[in-house]
Amino acid sequence: MKLKSNNPTVREYALTSLIDIFDISDVKPNTSEIRQLRNCLQVSNFKNKVYAYAQLRDLDLLPKDFKFTMGEKIRIQLQGISNLYDR
Repeated sequence: MKLKSNNPTVREYALTSLIDIFDISDVKPNTSEIRQLRNCLQVSNFKNKVYAYAQLRDLDLLPKDFKFTMGEKIRIQLQGISNLYDR
């Protein structure tokens, strides 16, 4: 899957496409897709990390121990994407 690409733009497009698929259909992510979404929480750029967080949260698949740092929470507010993050 392209979520493993070294190119951050390719990863972003792959992530948003995957999210769109889950949002508009009854398709549920498979184990590999869940693993890759969770991996985005650790190794993706900030924007992709927030998108992956929102998708995993909506699917009730967010790792129980995941937390954004205080700096990330502030950045979420400053970038106007707080609708993707539930405080």
